[in-house]
Amino acid sequence: MTLWDSQAYIVEARATGINPNIVTAALGHANAIRSVSRDLPIIFTLSHLAQACGVAHSYLMDVADRRIDPYRDYITKKREKPHRTAFSRRYRIICMPDPELKKVQRWVHQNILSKVTPHRASTAYSNSNTLLDAAARHTNARWLIKIDIERFFESIKEPYVAGIFERLGYPDLLSFQLARLCTRLPSLKSRKDIFCRRSKPVKGVMQNDWIGFLPQGAPTSPQLANLVMRRFDRRMTSLSRTEGLRYSRYSDDMIFSTLGSFSRPQATSFVHQVYDVLGAYGFEANRTKTSIAAPGARKVVLGLLVDRDEPRLTREFRSNIETHLHYLERPNVGPVAHAKAREFDSIIGLQNHLLGLIAFARQIDRKYGDELRARLHRINWPA
Repeated sequence: MTLWDSQAYIVEARATGINPNIVTAALGHANAIRSVSRDLPIIFTLSHLAQACGVAHSYLMDVADRRIDPYRDYITKKREKPHRTAFSRRYRIICMPDPELKKVQRWVHQNILSKVTPHRASTAYSNSNTLLDAAARHTNARWLIKIDIERFFESIKEPYVAGIFERLGYPDLLSFQLARLCTRLPSLKSRKDIFCRRSKPVKGVMQNDWIGFLPQGAPTSPQLANLVMRRFDRRMTSLSRTEGLRYSRYSDDMIFSTLGSFSRPQATSFVHQVYDVLGAYGFEANRTKTSIAAPGARKVVLGLLVDRDEPRLTREFRSNIETHLHYLERPNVGPVAHAKAREFDSIIGLQNHLLGLIAFARQIDRKYGDELRARLHRINWPA
Protein backbone atom coordinates (compact mmCIF):
# COMPACT_ATOMS: atom_id res chain seq x y z
CA MET A 1 0.00 0.00 0.00
CA THR A 2 1.06 3.65 -0.49
CA LEU A 3 2.91 5.06 2.51
CA TRP A 4 1.14 7.90 4.31
CA ASP A 5 2.91 11.27 4.18
CA SER A 6 2.10 13.88 6.81
CA GLN A 7 3.12 16.85 4.67
CA ALA A 8 1.03 15.68 1.73
CA TYR A 9 -1.90 15.18 4.13
CA ILE A 10 -1.57 18.72 5.50
CA VAL A 11 -1.41 20.25 2.01
CA GLU A 12 -4.46 18.29 0.82
CA ALA A 13 -6.40 19.02 4.03
CA ARG A 14 -5.83 22.77 3.64
CA ALA A 15 -6.79 22.65 -0.02
CA THR A 16 -10.08 20.90 0.75
CA GLY A 17 -10.89 23.13 3.73
CA ILE A 18 -10.81 20.51 6.46
CA ASN A 19 -11.19 21.93 9.97
CA PRO A 20 -7.69 22.61 11.42
CA ASN A 21 -8.71 20.91 14.68
CA ILE A 22 -9.49 17.72 12.77
CA VAL A 23 -6.14 17.95 11.00
CA THR A 24 -4.33 18.37 14.32
CA ALA A 25 -6.15 15.38 15.82
CA ALA A 26 -5.35 13.26 12.78
CA LEU A 27 -1.66 14.14 12.97
CA GLY A 28 -1.71 13.21 16.66
CA HIS A 29 -3.13 9.77 15.83
CA ALA A 30 -0.58 9.32 13.04
CA ASN A 31 2.27 10.16 15.40
CA ALA A 32 0.91 7.71 17.98
CA ILE A 33 0.86 4.92 15.38
CA ARG A 34 4.32 5.80 14.06
CA SER A 35 5.71 5.84 17.62
CA VAL A 36 4.79 2.15 17.90
CA SER A 37 6.13 1.14 14.49
CA ARG A 38 6.83 2.97 11.25
CA ASP A 39 5.70 -0.17 9.43
CA LEU A 40 2.10 0.21 10.60
CA PRO A 41 -0.38 1.77 8.15
CA ILE A 42 -1.95 5.12 9.06
CA ILE A 43 -5.71 4.56 9.30
CA PHE A 44 -8.01 7.07 11.00
CA THR A 45 -11.58 5.88 10.42
CA LEU A 46 -13.63 2.94 9.23
CA SER A 47 -14.21 4.81 5.96
CA HIS A 48 -10.45 5.14 5.56
CA LEU A 49 -10.07 1.39 6.16
CA ALA A 50 -12.81 0.59 3.63
CA GLN A 51 -10.98 2.63 0.99
CA ALA A 52 -7.66 0.91 1.76
CA CYS A 53 -9.25 -2.56 1.50
CA GLY A 54 -11.46 -1.85 -1.47
CA VAL A 55 -14.62 -2.77 0.41
CA ALA A 56 -17.85 -0.76 0.76
CA HIS A 57 -17.96 1.42 3.87
CA SER A 58 -21.65 0.60 4.37
CA TYR A 59 -20.79 -3.10 4.56
CA LEU A 60 -18.12 -2.52 7.22
CA MET A 61 -20.61 -0.43 9.20
CA ASP A 62 -23.14 -3.28 9.07
CA VAL A 63 -20.52 -5.70 10.41
CA ALA A 64 -19.21 -3.30 13.07
CA ASP A 65 -22.73 -2.47 14.23
CA ARG A 66 -23.61 -6.20 14.39
CA ARG A 67 -26.50 -5.75 11.94
CA ILE A 68 -25.37 -8.87 10.09
CA ASP A 69 -23.58 -12.09 10.99
CA PRO A 70 -21.05 -12.52 8.16
CA TYR A 71 -19.96 -16.03 9.19
CA ARG A 72 -20.92 -19.52 8.16
CA ASP A 73 -20.19 -22.43 10.52
CA TYR A 74 -18.55 -25.66 9.45
CA ILE A 75 -18.11 -28.66 11.70
CA THR A 76 -14.88 -30.51 10.98
CA LYS A 77 -13.50 -33.71 12.38
CA LYS A 78 -10.13 -33.59 14.09
CA ARG A 79 -8.24 -36.41 12.44
CA GLU A 80 -4.83 -37.62 13.50
CA LYS A 81 -2.21 -34.90 13.35
CA PRO A 82 1.56 -34.81 13.83
CA HIS A 83 1.24 -33.41 17.35
CA ARG A 84 -1.38 -35.96 18.43
CA THR A 85 -0.36 -39.38 19.68
CA ALA A 86 -3.49 -41.32 18.73
CA PHE A 87 -6.27 -41.36 16.18
CA SER A 88 -8.92 -38.96 17.43
CA ARG A 89 -12.49 -38.20 16.42
CA ARG A 90 -13.15 -34.90 18.15
CA TYR A 91 -14.93 -32.06 16.42
CA ARG A 92 -14.15 -28.40 15.83
CA ILE A 93 -16.44 -25.58 14.69
CA ILE A 94 -14.82 -23.40 12.04
CA CYS A 95 -16.37 -19.96 11.52
CA MET A 96 -15.71 -18.89 7.93
CA PRO A 97 -16.18 -15.18 7.17
CA ASP A 98 -17.84 -14.19 3.94
CA PRO A 99 -15.52 -13.11 1.07
CA GLU A 100 -15.78 -9.38 1.76
CA LEU A 101 -14.98 -9.67 5.46
CA LYS A 102 -12.22 -12.20 4.78
CA LYS A 103 -10.68 -9.67 2.39
CA VAL A 104 -10.65 -7.04 5.15
CA GLN A 105 -9.33 -9.45 7.77
CA ARG A 106 -6.51 -10.54 5.47
CA TRP A 107 -5.62 -6.89 4.93
CA VAL A 108 -5.59 -6.27 8.67
CA HIS A 109 -3.46 -9.35 9.25
CA GLN A 110 -0.96 -8.57 6.50
CA ASN A 111 -0.64 -4.83 7.09
CA ILE A 112 -1.13 -4.50 10.85
CA LEU A 113 -0.96 -7.70 12.87
CA SER A 114 1.99 -9.26 11.04
CA LYS A 115 4.07 -6.18 11.91
CA VAL A 116 3.78 -6.87 15.65
CA THR A 117 5.84 -9.55 17.39
CA PRO A 118 4.20 -11.84 20.00
CA HIS A 119 6.01 -12.83 23.17
CA ARG A 120 8.91 -15.22 22.52
CA ALA A 121 7.19 -17.88 24.63
CA SER A 122 4.43 -18.07 22.02
CA THR A 123 5.41 -20.65 19.39
CA ALA A 124 2.25 -21.23 17.33
CA TYR A 125 1.11 -19.41 14.15
CA SER A 126 4.59 -18.05 13.47
CA ASN A 127 6.70 -18.30 10.34
CA SER A 128 9.84 -18.23 12.48
CA ASN A 129 8.81 -21.20 14.67
CA THR A 130 8.00 -24.75 13.61
CA LEU A 131 6.42 -27.42 15.76
CA LEU A 132 9.89 -28.97 16.01
CA ASP A 133 11.31 -25.67 17.29
CA ALA A 134 8.52 -25.46 19.86
CA ALA A 135 9.24 -28.96 21.19
CA ALA A 136 13.01 -28.40 21.14
CA ARG A 137 12.63 -25.80 23.89
CA HIS A 138 11.93 -28.63 26.32
CA THR A 139 14.58 -31.21 25.41
CA ASN A 140 16.28 -33.17 28.23
CA ALA A 141 13.27 -32.47 30.42
CA ARG A 142 13.32 -34.16 33.82
CA TRP A 143 9.92 -32.87 34.91
CA LEU A 144 7.25 -31.89 32.39
CA ILE A 145 3.98 -30.11 33.15
CA LYS A 146 1.29 -29.56 30.50
CA ILE A 147 -1.83 -27.44 30.97
CA ASP A 148 -4.52 -26.90 28.33
CA ILE A 149 -6.56 -23.68 28.14
CA GLU A 150 -10.28 -24.38 27.89
CA ARG A 151 -12.08 -22.85 24.86
CA PHE A 152 -9.08 -20.69 24.06
CA PHE A 153 -10.33 -18.60 21.14
CA GLU A 154 -13.85 -18.29 22.53
CA SER A 155 -12.42 -16.89 25.78
CA ILE A 156 -10.64 -14.01 24.01
CA LYS A 157 -13.28 -11.31 23.97
CA GLU A 158 -13.87 -8.15 22.03
CA PRO A 159 -12.50 -5.62 24.60
CA TYR A 160 -9.11 -7.42 24.69
CA VAL A 161 -8.96 -7.27 20.90
CA ALA A 162 -9.81 -3.57 20.88
CA GLY A 163 -7.03 -3.04 23.40
CA ILE A 164 -4.50 -4.48 20.94
CA PHE A 165 -5.37 -1.89 18.30
CA GLU A 166 -5.46 0.91 20.89
CA ARG A 167 -1.95 0.02 22.05
CA LEU A 168 -0.81 0.20 18.42
CA GLY A 169 -1.90 3.85 18.43
CA TYR A 170 -5.18 3.65 16.51
CA PRO A 171 -8.07 5.93 17.59
CA ASP A 172 -10.43 4.49 20.21
CA LEU A 173 -13.48 4.34 17.94
CA LEU A 174 -11.56 2.74 15.08
CA SER A 175 -9.95 0.25 17.49
CA PHE A 176 -13.39 -0.74 18.72
CA GLN A 177 -14.65 -1.12 15.15
CA LEU A 178 -11.58 -3.16 14.15
CA ALA A 179 -12.29 -5.42 17.09
CA ARG A 180 -15.87 -5.80 15.88
CA LEU A 181 -14.58 -6.75 12.40
CA CYS A 182 -12.35 -9.43 13.93
CA THR A 183 -14.81 -10.92 16.43
CA ARG A 184 -18.21 -12.56 16.35
CA LEU A 185 -21.17 -12.58 18.71
CA PRO A 186 -21.77 -15.82 20.65
CA SER A 187 -24.63 -18.09 19.75
CA LEU A 188 -27.72 -18.10 21.94
CA LYS A 189 -26.66 -21.47 23.35
CA SER A 190 -23.23 -20.28 24.48
CA ARG A 191 -24.20 -16.94 26.01
CA LYS A 192 -25.12 -18.31 29.40
CA ASP A 193 -21.80 -19.90 30.28
CA ILE A 194 -18.90 -18.05 28.64
CA PHE A 195 -19.97 -14.51 27.78
CA CYS A 196 -20.97 -11.50 29.80
CA ARG A 197 -23.04 -8.44 29.07
CA ARG A 198 -21.41 -5.20 27.96
CA SER A 199 -20.98 -2.64 30.72
CA LYS A 200 -19.27 0.27 28.89
CA PRO A 201 -21.02 1.95 25.94
CA VAL A 202 -19.00 3.13 22.96
CA LYS A 203 -20.02 6.43 21.40
CA GLY A 204 -21.05 6.32 17.76
CA VAL A 205 -21.49 2.56 17.51
CA MET A 206 -24.71 0.58 17.66
CA GLN A 207 -24.78 -1.23 21.01
CA ASN A 208 -25.36 -4.91 21.64
CA ASP A 209 -25.74 -6.54 25.03
CA TRP A 210 -23.31 -9.32 24.19
CA ILE A 211 -19.55 -9.24 23.73
CA GLY A 212 -17.91 -10.85 20.73
CA PHE A 213 -15.14 -13.46 20.71
CA LEU A 214 -12.37 -14.54 18.34
CA PRO A 215 -13.82 -16.99 15.79
CA GLN A 216 -11.69 -19.91 14.66
CA GLY A 217 -11.47 -19.59 10.90
CA ALA A 218 -10.94 -15.83 10.66
CA PRO A 219 -7.50 -14.92 9.21
CA THR A 220 -6.93 -12.46 12.05
CA SER A 221 -7.73 -14.77 14.98
CA PRO A 222 -4.41 -16.65 15.44
CA GLN A 223 -2.20 -13.56 15.57
CA LEU A 224 -4.71 -11.58 17.64
CA ALA A 225 -4.79 -14.45 20.14
CA ASN A 226 -1.00 -14.37 20.43
CA LEU A 227 -0.95 -10.59 20.86
CA VAL A 228 -3.70 -10.65 23.49
CA MET A 229 -1.65 -13.25 25.38
CA ARG A 230 1.57 -11.18 25.47
CA ARG A 231 1.03 -9.87 29.00
CA PHE A 232 -0.03 -13.30 30.19
CA ASP A 233 3.05 -14.88 28.60
CA ARG A 234 5.31 -12.32 30.30
CA ARG A 235 3.80 -13.09 33.67
CA MET A 236 3.95 -16.83 33.10
CA THR A 237 7.59 -16.62 31.98
CA SER A 238 8.48 -14.72 35.15
CA LEU A 239 6.60 -17.18 37.39
CA SER A 240 8.25 -20.14 35.66
CA ARG A 241 11.75 -18.73 36.05
CA THR A 242 11.11 -18.21 39.75
CA GLU A 243 10.33 -21.93 40.03
CA GLY A 244 13.26 -22.98 37.81
CA LEU A 245 11.02 -23.99 34.89
CA ARG A 246 11.11 -23.36 31.14
CA TYR A 247 7.83 -22.11 29.67
CA SER A 248 6.31 -22.01 26.20
CA ARG A 249 2.77 -21.83 24.83
CA TYR A 250 1.60 -23.40 21.58
CA SER A 251 -1.84 -21.81 21.10
CA ASP A 252 -3.87 -23.28 23.99
CA ASP A 253 -1.16 -25.76 25.09
CA MET A 254 0.98 -24.47 27.97
CA ILE A 255 4.20 -26.40 28.53
CA PHE A 256 6.62 -26.23 31.47
CA SER A 257 9.78 -28.27 31.99
CA THR A 258 12.85 -28.37 34.17
CA LEU A 259 16.40 -29.64 33.75
CA GLY A 260 17.07 -29.73 37.48
CA SER A 261 15.56 -31.23 40.57
CA PHE A 262 11.90 -30.75 41.37
CA SER A 263 9.25 -32.58 43.38
CA ARG A 264 5.65 -33.69 43.13
CA PRO A 265 4.48 -31.19 45.79
CA GLN A 266 6.29 -28.38 43.96
CA ALA A 267 4.68 -29.42 40.68
CA THR A 268 1.20 -29.59 42.23
CA SER A 269 1.63 -26.19 43.88
CA PHE A 270 2.86 -24.66 40.63
CA VAL A 271 -0.12 -26.03 38.67
CA HIS A 272 -2.51 -24.32 41.07
CA GLN A 273 -0.57 -21.06 40.72
CA VAL A 274 -1.02 -21.31 36.94
CA TYR A 275 -4.75 -21.94 37.42
CA ASP A 276 -4.95 -18.74 39.49
CA VAL A 277 -3.12 -16.67 36.87
CA LEU A 278 -5.35 -18.05 34.12
CA GLY A 279 -8.41 -17.03 36.12
CA ALA A 280 -7.02 -13.54 36.66
CA TYR A 281 -6.75 -13.12 32.89
CA GLY A 282 -10.24 -14.46 32.18
CA PHE A 283 -9.20 -17.99 31.15
CA GLU A 284 -9.89 -21.42 32.55
CA ALA A 285 -7.80 -24.58 32.43
CA ASN A 286 -9.17 -27.83 31.09
CA ARG A 287 -8.16 -29.66 34.25
CA THR A 288 -8.83 -33.09 32.80
CA LYS A 289 -5.90 -32.52 30.41
CA THR A 290 -3.39 -31.29 33.00
CA SER A 291 -0.46 -33.70 33.28
CA ILE A 292 2.69 -33.93 35.38
CA ALA A 293 5.45 -36.24 34.12
CA ALA A 294 8.13 -37.04 36.69
CA PRO A 295 11.61 -38.42 35.97
CA GLY A 296 11.27 -41.87 34.41
CA ALA A 297 7.91 -41.08 32.77
CA ARG A 298 7.50 -40.40 29.04
CA LYS A 299 7.98 -36.74 28.14
CA VAL A 300 5.88 -35.84 25.10
CA VAL A 301 5.56 -32.24 23.84
CA LEU A 302 3.30 -31.59 20.84
CA GLY A 303 3.55 -35.24 19.89
CA LEU A 304 7.36 -35.45 20.13
CA LEU A 305 9.51 -37.11 22.78
CA VAL A 306 11.75 -34.55 24.53
CA ASP A 307 13.59 -36.65 27.10
CA ARG A 308 16.85 -36.52 25.10
CA ASP A 309 19.00 -33.93 23.34
CA GLU A 310 16.69 -33.73 20.30
CA PRO A 311 12.93 -34.24 19.83
CA ARG A 312 11.97 -37.69 18.51
CA LEU A 313 8.91 -39.27 16.92
CA THR A 314 6.76 -41.27 19.29
CA ARG A 315 6.06 -44.98 18.98
CA GLU A 316 2.37 -44.14 18.45
CA PHE A 317 3.13 -41.86 15.50
CA ARG A 318 5.31 -44.50 13.83
CA SER A 319 2.76 -47.25 14.46
CA ASN A 320 -0.08 -45.13 13.11
CA ILE A 321 1.52 -44.24 9.78
CA GLU A 322 3.00 -47.72 9.32
CA THR A 323 -0.46 -49.20 9.88
CA HIS A 324 -1.80 -46.97 7.10
CA LEU A 325 0.96 -48.11 4.74
CA HIS A 326 0.48 -51.76 5.71
CA TYR A 327 -3.18 -51.76 4.64
CA LEU A 328 -2.46 -49.71 1.54
CA GLU A 329 0.15 -52.28 0.48
CA ARG A 330 -2.08 -55.30 1.05
CA PRO A 331 -3.60 -56.59 -2.23
CA ASN A 332 -6.89 -57.46 -0.53
CA VAL A 333 -7.30 -53.93 0.92
CA GLY A 334 -5.54 -51.17 -1.01
CA PRO A 335 -6.32 -47.41 -1.21
CA VAL A 336 -10.04 -47.60 -2.04
CA ALA A 337 -11.06 -49.94 0.78
CA HIS A 338 -8.70 -48.35 3.31
CA ALA A 339 -9.92 -44.80 2.59
CA LYS A 340 -13.50 -46.01 3.08
CA ALA A 341 -12.65 -47.89 6.29
CA ARG A 342 -10.98 -44.79 7.76
CA GLU A 343 -13.85 -42.56 6.59
CA PHE A 344 -11.80 -40.27 4.36
CA ASP A 345 -13.85 -38.24 1.90
CA SER A 346 -11.69 -39.36 -1.00
CA ILE A 347 -8.57 -41.31 -1.92
CA ILE A 348 -6.87 -37.99 -2.71
CA GLY A 349 -7.71 -36.84 0.82
CA LEU A 350 -6.09 -39.96 2.27
CA GLN A 351 -3.03 -39.54 0.09
CA ASN A 352 -2.61 -35.87 1.00
CA HIS A 353 -3.06 -36.69 4.66
CA LEU A 354 -0.26 -39.26 4.56
CA LEU A 355 1.98 -36.93 2.58
CA GLY A 356 1.54 -34.38 5.37
CA LEU A 357 2.43 -36.90 8.07
CA ILE A 358 5.46 -38.05 6.12
CA ALA A 359 6.62 -34.48 5.54
CA PHE A 360 6.43 -33.97 9.29
CA ALA A 361 8.34 -37.21 9.93
CA ARG A 362 11.11 -36.07 7.56
CA GLN A 363 11.56 -32.89 9.64
CA ILE A 364 12.25 -35.00 12.71
CA ASP A 365 13.97 -38.10 11.26
CA ARG A 366 15.03 -37.59 7.64
CA LYS A 367 16.10 -41.18 6.97
CA TYR A 368 12.92 -42.69 8.41
CA GLY A 369 10.77 -40.13 6.59
CA ASP A 370 12.44 -40.93 3.28
CA GLU A 371 11.73 -44.63 3.79
CA LEU A 372 8.06 -43.87 4.42
CA ARG A 373 7.84 -41.66 1.35
CA ALA A 374 9.39 -44.38 -0.84
CA ARG A 375 6.80 -46.89 0.41
CA LEU A 376 3.97 -44.44 -0.27
CA HIS A 377 5.17 -43.83 -3.83
CA ARG A 378 5.33 -47.58 -4.55
CA ILE A 379 1.63 -48.02 -3.74
CA ASN A 380 -0.61 -48.57 -6.75
CA TRP A 381 -2.94 -45.57 -6.45
CA PRO A 382 -6.02 -45.64 -8.70
CA ALA A 383 -6.18 -43.02 -11.42
